[in-house]
Amino acid sequence: SDVCSSDLNVNEVTAHLIAQRIEALDGQGVARPQSGVELLSPAFAEAELRRVIFGLGVVDDQAYLKVERTGRRTPLNPQQRQLVWNLLMPPGGDWFTWPHRRMDALAAARALERPIYDHVFIDECQDMTRADLEIAARLVSDPSHLVIAGDEAQALHLGPSYRRAGQVHRYYASESARGPEFRLWQHHRLTGSYRLPLRICEAVQPLAEAIASSRAAQTAAHDVVAP
Repeated sequence: SDVCSSDLNVNEVTAHLIAQRIEALDGQGVARPQSGVELLSPAFAEAELRRVIFGLGVVDDQAYLKVERTGRRTPLNPQQRQLVWNLLMPPGGDWFTWPHRRMDALAAARALERPIYDHVFIDECQDMTRADLEIAARLVSDPSHLVIAGDEAQALHLGPSYRRAGQVHRYYASESARGPEFRLWQHHRLTGSYRLPLRICEAVQPLAEAIASSRAAQTAAHDVVAP
């Protein structure tokens, strides 16, 4: 409760709780992997949980051993992946962080018998993961009625899900029988600003263009999947 009532943001709270679990495992004599990077550091583990395990909708350790961890620069061998999984995914569903709660939300969305909403509108989507997008897609009756908006320049991490032009899954409750329906989604870019005076726009335009160019190049070179 002291952590939750502090001034830490949600990712810092998650890292703090992971640190507590690492201390508990250390007390049990769990060996850490020999690597150039401290794989069991709270910061590394928090990002792995948020970006890969939740972000890509990984459901079990076997899937985690095989998943392509696109956008994560530190490679993990199978032994290291198993160690990370055991740290972050305690048995029995004993979840303890915000990403774990989001995983519960994903499981609940996948278990829906029918969509809940006719239309879903999401703002500030620039840091959505694939799993976030799946939750939203499962809640709406028609995938063309899912509208998301965001600003790439405000993304905390490169490669938010909406930036992938192409196919958005429409997930059915009976996927085994019907299979997912794929639809191409439309990507509209706002080319003008209606909130800033002209002179301010002129002053920030060079910086905005430099940011946009840099991020476009990084996204093309590294298909980063999730924040």
